[in-house]
Amino acid sequence: MGQAQRANTVSMKRTDFQYELPSELIAQTPLEQRSASRLLCLDRDTGGLRDRMFSDLPGLLRRGDLLVFNNTQVIPARLFGNKASGGRVEILLERLLNPNECLAQVRASKSPRSGSTLLLEDGSELRVLGRQHSFFHLRAVNGDLGELLDRLGHMPLPPYITRQDTAQDRRRYQTVFAEKPGAVAAPTAGLHFDHGLLEELKISGIESTTVTLHVGAGPFNRSGWKISMITGCTLNGWRCHPQPATPLLPPGPGEGGSWRSVPPRCAASKRRPGKGLWNHTAAKAGYLSTRLTGSGWWMP
Repeated sequence: MGQAQRANTVSMKRTDFQYELPSELIAQTPLEQRSASRLLCLDRDTGGLRDRMFSDLPGLLRRGDLLVFNNTQVIPARLFGNKASGGRVEILLERLLNPNECLAQVRASKSPRSGSTLLLEDGSELRVLGRQHSFFHLRAVNGDLGELLDRLGHMPLPPYITRQDTAQDRRRYQTVFAEKPGAVAAPTAGLHFDHGLLEELKISGIESTTVTLHVGAGPFNRSGWKISMITGCTLNGWRCHPQPATPLLPPGPGEGGSWRSVPPRCAASKRRPGKGLWNHTAAKAGYLSTRLTGSGWWMP
């Protein structure tokens, strides 16, 4: 571990994140107007907090600032069905490997064995090819997985949303700038932007660009949080980083503006020559990422 990484290491315990959040304060449905959400502002100089509206954002930024939006699109990644033996199963895709194969979490009373078959609600079949760590390697026997998801898939609402998903969620659990399918969890801060606010930011001289960061099924898997010390705990997710955005990023603070990701994310990536970045992110809890260099690397 390098000296810079050691300096940015934060010792964290699971108890550090425990606080009381009454269930009645967790909204189960979105506001009709996205930008009508509240915005909590922290004054970095005084440490003071202010309640604002998300629509106030253009007045909180400066002309020349750059917003980096995540244009990932959430796919209807949750499927329901049965094992051939009859037991109920719930399938949550982690990512598509090719048009017919995927990695997924499978919830069942007893884990399906390699070579077994899972039957979806319309009789379509998924074959269990094996395991990769906590995920199952599945193959669609009769059809394209993308087509199966479009027809049978449910939106993977987060665990704190306790209601069943609806047809409206295919539009609302999605940012207005979503373009690249592949995420299992939405970039939640981006859900508060609407077209009117984006236009107001543009008129105010706030620049913008996009990257694609696909969030995998890791946020739905709580098994990794059963330990008391979480510093160094692996936070899994799949990330894709197209490169066109990086030349627009300012070289550093105080040099002609600042940049902010929406939402802020920590990522650890490797470059493939001549391509975007597409790899398994294994970010460690306690390591804080501070800026993206012009070469496309996240620097701790």
